[in-house]
Amino acid sequence: MIADEGGLPDGVGRLARFQNGSIYWSPATGAWPVYGTGDINTGRIMGKWAATGYERGSLGYPIEDEKPGIDPGSLQQTFQRGTIGWPITFADSPANSNIGTDWDEPSAAEVEANCPTCGDDERIDIEGLAYLTVPQPAPTSSVPDGTGGTLNRTAEAPADSAPIAEPAPDALISCDQLVPDLTAGPDELVLCSPTPEMLKEQGLLDEGGSAQRVAEPETSLSRQECRSLPQRQWGADRGYACMWREDWTFIYNRNSSTPTPGATPVGRFNYIQEHELTTQWNNSAWTGKSAIHFFTGGVNGIATEALMSVSPTCSSSGTGCPVTGSGLSNVPVAFNTDLETTFTVSNGSLAAGAQVTNNTTSKWVFTHPQTNPLKWNAPEARFPQVRCDRAASLTGQGCVIPAAEPIFDISSREVLSHSEHIQRAQLTGLPGAVGGVPLRRLVDPTAIQANRNSSCNRIPGPRDPDTDCDEYPFASTYDGGFSAGTVARTYDDCNVGAGLQGGGGIAVLDPDDLADEGPGISMCFIDRGDNRSGGGYLSWFFRKQRLLDAETFYVN
Repeated sequence: MIADEGGLPDGVGRLARFQNGSIYWSPATGAWPVYGTGDINTGRIMGKWAATGYERGSLGYPIEDEKPGIDPGSLQQTFQRGTIGWPITFADSPANSNIGTDWDEPSAAEVEANCPTCGDDERIDIEGLAYLTVPQPAPTSSVPDGTGGTLNRTAEAPADSAPIAEPAPDALISCDQLVPDLTAGPDELVLCSPTPEMLKEQGLLDEGGSAQRVAEPETSLSRQECRSLPQRQWGADRGYACMWREDWTFIYNRNSSTPTPGATPVGRFNYIQEHELTTQWNNSAWTGKSAIHFFTGGVNGIATEALMSVSPTCSSSGTGCPVTGSGLSNVPVAFNTDLETTFTVSNGSLAAGAQVTNNTTSKWVFTHPQTNPLKWNAPEARFPQVRCDRAASLTGQGCVIPAAEPIFDISSREVLSHSEHIQRAQLTGLPGAVGGVPLRRLVDPTAIQANRNSSCNRIPGPRDPDTDCDEYPFASTYDGGFSAGTVARTYDDCNVGAGLQGGGGIAVLDPDDLADEGPGISMCFIDRGDNRSGGGYLSWFFRKQRLLDAETFYVN
């Protein structure tokens, strides 16, 4: 022993230093040796662990002794949250510090202070909103085929593709299904959803099927892209979703022999519903918004006496998801033709490893003093499913929209050599490109280390101390690593030799003449800073998008 046993900076563990390494102890892991020194260039496994922050870093304490790795002559050691590998075959090369860990991963505080967009889903800016399959109740639309165009919204909006769902049991009945109630009083009213034929008979559609309106209503949608969606179609990225729909409601006397196509209602509404939700990657509560906007002239006749309320509800696969803050009840329609409300859905403190799903609906409710029953529901909005989790592979607890595949935009970061290598790799047929086959996240640290050991760890030395070996697909994906029968590839300016330690060739390609080489792995020595920063950005992308094992994503 070259130093007395002492405490560690985390206030939990103990340390004893010896000539060839140190023994680390904690109540949770027991005592295990770590060999080497704290020098990140020559310190072996200890040096690489030091670069992550020792026991207070992303890997935690060691949980087993050093042991042989997958490849001949290599070593590896498992820690609480990952594995470090060390190819001792060329331990004399100081460049070996690049193998086996994700370097330069910033803390949460550093990310928020210096790079608040690091790890964000860039889907909307790169590819646009993802269309989600969330069936909605059928429209009472301004277009006879029920599809509708766009609300004050661009002419480039795609054709309506939103799937239709069965209406809620308490939804408005179609006007053509009403049966007169001759026992009702002369002033008793009934609300219903008109058919397109009824709208046309009332002169509310032009010959092309578009609504006759004086002016478009306001909008409450936060993002401009939402206004180009087909109606009833949810568009989303990993943390935001939006949808709009147009509806009509007619009012008739309950004891009248009407309604029939051509009969004039005693009142009517024409309005837009808008709905959106926003999740937080580090909070198990998320927010929703529901708005209603009436067209100019969209509140007609006896409808001016109606009141409105909004009713969001949530069901959970967990212990519950209470909704708070909806706040609008019995508001007069005549004086409030543009209304919106926000609400919060909470999931409380989740148990370690827990995952819960939230299924939410929001409906606008009309009441009128002359109707029986008193309340009438507009078509409800069915929100995309939200998942909240406290997964062991992520940080804390948070929520996402899991059906939206996120996009990791490394091209927007100042890691040019890393970004250029990924672009080359994708051009040779490897997965992950936007619009192609996505990558699948891998969380098992042993499998991740095996991917590294089968690729960059097999490239013989010596190595340039200013570069790191970069591999794509990432080791932290199911698509990473090298498998027999696939093509290992590099490029003629990457300084990678034509063979792998332990056997196997590497195809050396001309970066100006790339073609699809099929499945495999791409490797290139790139700027050390770019590689380490790129690994940190990817780690934060996994955390902020709360990507669980086997979930898919793209890389731009």
